[in-house]
Order: sequence, then C-alpha cells, then structure tokens
Amino acid sequence: MADLAQNIFTKKLEIKYEDRQIPAVLTTPNRPRDQGIVFTHGAGGDMDTPQVALICEGLSKRGFTVLRFTCKSLNLKYRTKVYAEVVKYFKMNCSEVQRCLVGGRSMGSRAAVEVANQLKGTEFESFVQGVICVSYPLYPPGSPEKIRDAPLYDLCQPSLFVSGDRDDMCEKKRLIDVLDNVKNSSVCWLENADHSLVVRSSGLENTVQFVIDKICNWHYETKGENQNNAHSESRHVIEAKVPKLRYKEKV
Repeated sequence: MADLAQNIFTKKLEIKYEDRQIPAVLTTPNRPRDQGIVFTHGAGGDMDTPQVALICEGLSKRGFTVLRFTCKSLNLKYRTKVYAEVVKYFKMNCSEVQRCLVGGRSMGSRAAVEVANQLKGTEFESFVQGVICVSYPLYPPGSPEKIRDAPLYDLCQPSLFVSGDRDDMCEKKRLIDVLDNVKNSSVCWLENADHSLVVRSSGLENTVQFVIDKICNWHYETKGENQNNAHSESRHVIEAKVPKLRYKEKV
C-alpha cells in the first residue's frame, strides 16, 4: 500500500524525566493518521544520527506522527525508563495519536523491546501495538555466546526486525532460530549490509527509503491481520524492488 508523500512539521521538545530534560523532536505530517511512532538511536549516536533522522522523517512523510529522542546512557535499564517516560508523554500530549509503534536502532531497539514488555498490565499497554527493531544486536560483537534473546520471547505485540545479513552482532540463522519462537514476528534482510545497515551499492538515502517501505508494508499487513484474525498463521512474502534484499516472516 503506497502513500503520497506529505509535508512535515518539526518541533524540538524537552521531555522531563526526574531531574533531567530529555531532548526530542516531534515530526508531524500535514494529514496525520491516528498511529504514531516513538524511535531512538543506538549506543554511539543520538536522535540526529543521519540514518535515524532520515527514517523518522520518512515515516512522518508517510503519515505517521513520529517522536524521536536522545538518551546516550549505555545502561539499558536507565534507557528503558527514559523510553517509557517518552511513550507516556507521547500518549498524554499528542491527542491525534491513539496508538503507537515503538522502535529503535541497535541498542535503541533493545530498549524498545524492554518498554513494550514493561508496559504490559499498565494503562499504556493497548497504546503500544508493535515493535520495530533496526539492526537488533542479538549479541555483542565477537561474543555470540552472550545472546540477548530472552526479552524477545515475552513480546506480545507484532514485531519487525530489519537487519543486514553481514551483521556481526546478529548472525542470520541465529536470529531466524530465535524468531521461530517469537509470535507475530517478521524479519527483513538487507543483503551485503553489516550492522550499519547501509547497502553501499545503494547509498544511505536509498537504503533508508527501502527500510521505510518495508516498515510501512509490515504495518499495513499486521494491522489488517489484527483486525481480521489476531492469530493468523498466514505468511507473506514482499517482493523486493531494491536488489539484494530478502524478506521472510515468522509467525
């Protein structure tokens, strides 16, 4: 399902968490839908890292209200607490957003998974309806025995994983084996991309646009399945127009 690109409006924010102000950017399309996205960066970047900013702005041009934020702490527990506060701010202060997806790149995707799990059983549980994991770091580089799969098995919402097939923190077969046991999970592989998730032959902007297309396609499919049959066992194959990309869904 294709969307016409929309004009977007950007607003810088500071979201209070304890005694700190969390820098954030709210990107709103001129014709917003009731679905929003909260997204954050990896361990070595911030919300203005080119790939993160391009993904968020591109998704907003497709109709999503997108809130991205910076939290540079390397403590996952702290980052998760900050993330949860940002999600709560999003719900309370963006009246047009009735439900949202949470996501992130690398360490940010780990925090998104943790938030989705921690908000279960709270008033925000129904607000979070999916998880987007870009370059999920399944294990630290050089330490495949230290696998970070436990939180994934607790996910109740549909989840999308977008990874490069040369990612040294997420070997392809190991992630597929994990996702075989994660309900309503999908994975999209970019051939010849490493953890940076850039296909050199395509360039950053083309690669990001392709990622945005996959996120939107996945969103429309899972939204339809949730409306018609929350326990659908159907599998979908999305034909790739960009060379060297494979898509496979795990349910």
